[in-house]
Amino acid sequence: MQDIMRHPIVFFQNPNDATTGVDCYARIHRDNLKTGGVKGLAVASILALEETPKIIFYKSDMLDLDLNVIKGVVISVLENEVYVVDGFLPSDDEMIIVEAIRLPRERAQLYRAPDHV
Repeated sequence: MQDIMRHPIVFFQNPNDATTGVDCYARIHRDNLKTGGVKGLAVASILALEETPKIIFYKSDMLDLDLNVIKGVVISVLENEVYVVDGFLPSDDEMIIVEAIRLPRERAQLYRAPDHV
């Protein structure tokens, strides 16, 4: 099951260098959470959706590739779908779970997408 959910990514250890990157795999969770009404609107039925993506890395993969998951690394998932690691969630012996922020399209275009999607 875990192998089925793995998605090809490009891991950029140095976020300031979009010319390099390591192809590997991670699990991508794109969750939309209802956060309540939209500020400034009186219509109660309108809800704002906030994307709170999570990326799950397997520790064994990161060790094998000598990659360090730290705040600020960049993860390219698809063309123009690129995230930056922003925080960490409780993990276990097998996985590293991070919260990520999606980069705007103009910044995302700087990073290559995985070749093997």
